[in-house]
Amino acid sequence: MSVPPVTRICIFGNSHLAALRSAHIATPRAWPSLKMTMIGAHKNGLLETRIDGTVMHPVGKNAKASFERLAGINVLDLAGFDAFVIAGCQIAFNQAANMWVRARWPGLPSMADQGDMIKGGPALVSQQMFRASLRHRLNATLGMRFARHLRAAMPDMPIYLTSQPRVAQSVVTTRATMTASHRRLLRRGDAQVISDLFDDEAALTLAQIGGVFVPQPDATRHRHILTAKPFTEGAKRLSKTDRHAQPPTDVLHANATYGATVLDQLAGIFV
Repeated sequence: MSVPPVTRICIFGNSHLAALRSAHIATPRAWPSLKMTMIGAHKNGLLETRIDGTVMHPVGKNAKASFERLAGINVLDLAGFDAFVIAGCQIAFNQAANMWVRARWPGLPSMADQGDMIKGGPALVSQQMFRASLRHRLNATLGMRFARHLRAAMPDMPIYLTSQPRVAQSVVTTRATMTASHRRLLRRGDAQVISDLFDDEAALTLAQIGGVFVPQPDATRHRHILTAKPFTEGAKRLSKTDRHAQPPTDVLHANATYGATVLDQLAGIFV
């Protein structure tokens, strides 16, 4: 009986790595085709690294602490993997949602009524300009900066970047300022258009360095721009013990069920 091939992947991430890590800790044998090493760091810790040849060294205080505490390592040989995955790291739909509040183009459902323009609402731009601006924003994110960092050292290594989860479904019943753009998108009818545009531009942006964007799994989405409740309840913080829950008010992080869905997605890619 033949043994199925195993793909060695290193999954890097910021706080959003916790969802994937929680899933792997809960059911470590659920993805036999993947041998996973997970390296997480808070804030911009992943960029506090130096790559000598194929060996990555954490050089910043945050990076050193994260590598040792979360992964139990001091250095990482990048040549020991078949592919890299970057989880979250600011490749977030929020980038497009916040732009949409300030700028739109003719043809959007919300632009059928020009009242917003008369009242000094969003600026009128071309869709091409909106896309170019979004691509500029995505290029400045932690995820893309780290992807370029990896690509410079490992020019032939496959690089995948998973979407940061959309905000929690619960934001539709809150008045939180930070998610006001999402509620407006839903009311004005532009949610699907902007969601599809974000996924498309994220893919094009990553393709510029020969990488592949992995969009948020459809099964986890609610009304295109939100993450459904079953995938956010009980989300954990990124920590060594995987026991610290996100605060009840958190709407940005997903849970282990979401993480398992993403790992299923990755396992399908590497078949």
